Amino acid sequence: MSYMENRKRSTIFVAAGLGLLALGEFLGWYSIVFPKSVLYFISVSTKIVGLGALFVPISQVPLRGGVKFGNNI
Repeated sequence: MSYMENRKRSTIFVAAGLGLLALGEFLGWYSIVFPKSVLYFISVSTKIVGLGALFVPISQVPLRGGVKFGNNI
């Protein structure tokens, strides 16, 4: 809903990242029930992709300039 209002692409990346982290956690819990399946590796890779999607909006923030605290500093 936030994307529809503001049209910022970073909103989609945050929502997709949080969704992938939740899916990865669900698959991680599900892999406990079936321990000899490949679900654990899918769970870990899904979490990595989710963290990467969360990192994209953070990496677009400029690191220099912009913030000044006073004239004396």
